[in-house]
Amino acid sequence: MTGRLALLVKAAALLALVCAGLAAWSAARGRLPDLRGSLLAVGLLFAGVTVRVRTRLGAQQLEFTWGQAALMLALVLLPPAWVVLLTPVGVGLGVVFRQPAVKAVYYIAIYTIAGAVGAAIVGLAQPYRPDSVSGLVAVVAAGVVGGLIIQVSVAAAAAAAQDIPVTASWRAGEGLQLLSTAGNVTAAAVVLVLAQRDPRLAAALPVLGLCLHQGYVARLRGREERILAQRQLRAVNAFTGDLDEALVASRAAAEIADLLAADVVDVELYARDGRPTTLHRHPRRGQPWSGPPDRAPGVAGRVVTQVPVSDGPHPVGLIRVWLGGGDANLRLSNRDEIAVCTFAVAVETAVANARAHDRLRKIAERQTYHATHDRVTDLPTHDLLLDHVDRCLAGVRAGGTQAPVAACVIDISGLREIACTLGRGAAQRLLSHAADQLRGSAAPDDYPAHLGDDSFAVFLQAAPEPERLRAHVLSLLAAIGQPVRLDAGGAQVRLNAAAGITYCATPAATSAAELLRQATLALDHAGSAGLETGCYEPAHDLPGPSALVLAAELRTGLDRHQLELQYQPVVDLTHYWPVAVEASVRWLHPNRGLLRPEAFLPALLHSPRDHAGFVRWYLDQALYERSRWAHEDLPIAVDLDARSLLDQGLVDHVARAIGRAGVAPDQLMIDLAETPTLSTLDAVDHVLAQLRYLGTRLAVDDFGTGHSSLARLLRLSATDLKIASELVTDMLKSEQTATIVRAAIDIGRGLGQQVTALGVATAEQAAALRDLDCPAGQGRHLVPPLTSARLRAYLTEAPRKPTSTAADVILLQARRPSTASDHRHRP
Repeated sequence: MTGRLALLVKAAALLALVCAGLAAWSAARGRLPDLRGSLLAVGLLFAGVTVRVRTRLGAQQLEFTWGQAALMLALVLLPPAWVVLLTPVGVGLGVVFRQPAVKAVYYIAIYTIAGAVGAAIVGLAQPYRPDSVSGLVAVVAAGVVGGLIIQVSVAAAAAAAQDIPVTASWRAGEGLQLLSTAGNVTAAAVVLVLAQRDPRLAAALPVLGLCLHQGYVARLRGREERILAQRQLRAVNAFTGDLDEALVASRAAAEIADLLAADVVDVELYARDGRPTTLHRHPRRGQPWSGPPDRAPGVAGRVVTQVPVSDGPHPVGLIRVWLGGGDANLRLSNRDEIAVCTFAVAVETAVANARAHDRLRKIAERQTYHATHDRVTDLPTHDLLLDHVDRCLAGVRAGGTQAPVAACVIDISGLREIACTLGRGAAQRLLSHAADQLRGSAAPDDYPAHLGDDSFAVFLQAAPEPERLRAHVLSLLAAIGQPVRLDAGGAQVRLNAAAGITYCATPAATSAAELLRQATLALDHAGSAGLETGCYEPAHDLPGPSALVLAAELRTGLDRHQLELQYQPVVDLTHYWPVAVEASVRWLHPNRGLLRPEAFLPALLHSPRDHAGFVRWYLDQALYERSRWAHEDLPIAVDLDARSLLDQGLVDHVARAIGRAGVAPDQLMIDLAETPTLSTLDAVDHVLAQLRYLGTRLAVDDFGTGHSSLARLLRLSATDLKIASELVTDMLKSEQTATIVRAAIDIGRGLGQQVTALGVATAEQAAALRDLDCPAGQGRHLVPPLTSARLRAYLTEAPRKPTSTAADVILLQARRPSTASDHRHRP
């Protein structure tokens, strides 16, 4: 029993004692009542509280009785004071054996209070006369007021027990309360009027009471059914429109609790489609709760019904209704049970709709996800990467910050061979493994993506300084290169990857497409140089925006014989006989005129097929020209860029070209410029070794300005050493440069190499080189570039190198001052 209810019962009992005491004092001053009237009054009160109509309010039961009519008749039969004294007797006989003690005490108390108030009203019109209108009015007023006291007291007790407002308890039976009050008062008044005409007509009271009682019951049931149907429809509509399973269950529990005035309602949904069993509990007082059933808070009450929620033979969940306190034998009515079953069907339909919507939503999300993510690697695609980077760059521009950003493009080699050998499935597993490694090694701010085939990209929104950036990219490549076993019995496979990096200190001035372009260009140059990583430099860009058009025109130029070779002899600086000839290409462009190699050859670096075709044409033309010379030992030199040295088919091209020309292999000299490729000889050692085995000569071109060191020069096994023209130009201006030239000459001579000084433009430079014992030179002062016809004319007139080995040694070591007669054989 709650504190409010206990206080209410005590107050009612105390007030009832006061009323009984006052009535006893008044009765002691008057005469004794008639015994038959007293027994009849007690019987009426007993019958009035025994015949009742019941309705439920939560765990409490509201009862509507004939007590008002019984009080009215008792006030006519007995003096008012004796009615107050006999009311506890009659009511007590009717409730003491059928109600709990507290409830019986409360009923006796409120009827005693109602009887005292009615007695006071009737006492004002004493003595009562059957033909007195004022007396009848007083009795009716006593019945109305007494009935209201009883009904308000019952509502107050129910509200205290349920811990709800009294107004809510009153509204629960408001219609029936007014109806019962009106019916009781009317029935009693009719009986009094009939008894005035003929006392025998009072026998109609049981019939009239039965009719009114059935009217009460019908009205109560009709009202309950109408209200239940309206509230049930409103409640079902409140949650069936939801498309979230948890929200459906939670709202259903709340609506059932409100509809049935239940203390707690559980809607439990069983595990399905990977989801665990979940309990949604809604108490009438307190906060709703959702979670696993084994972790649900306890409920102080009892389960009055359990209705399964099922989809045909498949159980979906369970609805459970609790009532706390109140009558232990109180149960839901049949209408309430039917309402819960109706709710169970509605919950099943709503849950099915929510689950179907969830499945469709997941399908749509997967379709949307796979539209922007690669299915094999589960990484964002090229388009999503561009959108992400552009959004980040837009945020940088909007915020006015200039934090550097970077991007790298990673290319994995060998997947095509694996697909051809082990199948595409194995290649896809390796690609997925590479994506997982890349994703796991990326920094939190990195954004990896799959560009297609065997290429990845990583956008670094918070880029470190270039050195740390390169170290980070190397760590990504190392992660991708971790060995992986394709199956339990298979061998481990290791992937090789290279990366192109671009670093942008002013991200507001760039775009996603430009970052990827620069990183791709850096990757291409890294591959050309045989490096693991390459960083973008503006010099990597092709000259002008029409590089692709230029490459296409170059293919047309080769087909239409617009390209030609020019030849510049290398001559002995002492005797001026030719010791070699360098062949360089020129392009007579139909619109742009004569173009030098640096104006168009970079366009070929991004087209391996065109580049290989150009190299074959270049070798064929140069060796064909060499085959037309009568000199037995006059090699022709060709310039090959670093990309040619990475072509494993280069040696075959050279061998076939030599065979077609019918010249000795040592009559071909390949000039190798000092580039990062030659700084990492591991990538080209095999090709160079095959060329030397073939018998061709190798020359280190532009020595002194590139990346070569003495150790690399020794590994190269070059036959010739060509000193850069920049050193030759500056040696007359700087003693330090002259010392470098002297050292280069001594290095070449010590390694047994033919030393040539490039770019000899003046007689002073030629004289200085002779003083430094430089054996040969090349430049406009000595012989300018010649066409094929003029070269053959020059070779016919130029002095020829003696064939005697002894003469060779003596002449090469001879040193004498230069005179005018020494130059008479120069062209």
